[in-house]
Amino acid sequence: MHLLTWILKVGGLALGLSGALLWLLPMAAPTANAAAIRALLAPETCAPPCWAGIRIGATTREEAVTLLEANPWVGQVFS
Repeated sequence: MHLLTWILKVGGLALGLSGALLWLLPMAAPTANAAAIRALLAPETCAPPCWAGIRIGATTREEAVTLLEANPWVGQVFS
């Protein structure tokens, strides 16, 4: 009976550690598109609060729609 308890404890520990590793590993690995993500979130030509060429208080609704429709990261624009 002690052997079965030991096997269950070791198996549970191994399962828990492998699950934690599978959960943490993707967080530690750099993304393949890190440069693209940085360019999307904070491009050099458009400092916050600007995004994708849209500037608060300066860009008209029509200009914003045009910019969004031209953006490859935007699938559909509802205006």
